[in-house]
Amino acid sequence: MLYNAYGGKKTAVLEVKAGGAWNAVFKPLSKARCWCAATAEGDGEQVLKLSLVRGPRTVRSSFSGEGNFIVQSYTRPGSYGDPLFKEVGSYRGKALLPSGTHLVTVHADGSWTVTRH
Repeated sequence: MLYNAYGGKKTAVLEVKAGGAWNAVFKPLSKARCWCAATAEGDGEQVLKLSLVRGPRTVRSSFSGEGNFIVQSYTRPGSYGDPLFKEVGSYRGKALLPSGTHLVTVHADGSWTVTRH
C-alpha cells in the first residue's frame, strides 16, 4: 500500500483492526518492486515502480480473487493515482497506462498479473 503520496499532511498514526496476527513494514519508494519486464505478477498489495512511461501504453490485467481489484497509476509526485482497473471479483481486461506514469499500486485479495504493451 502506498502512503503519503497525496501531498499535504503526512500519515502520523495507523489504526489496525485485525482478528489475527499482522505486521506492517514501511519502506521508501526507492525500495518498491521494479516493474522492469513487460509482465508483473503478484498476490495481494503491491507498489510497483517503473521507468517513466512515454506516450500512453496498453496494459492488460487478470485477477483471481473475490474482493476488490484496484490498480492505480501515478504520473507525478503528490498526485492521487488514476484508476486503471476498479473491479470486484475475478477479472480480465485492458486499459491505457497514461504517459508520465512512474508508479502503479495494486490492491487485491488474490493473484494478479499486469502486462504492458
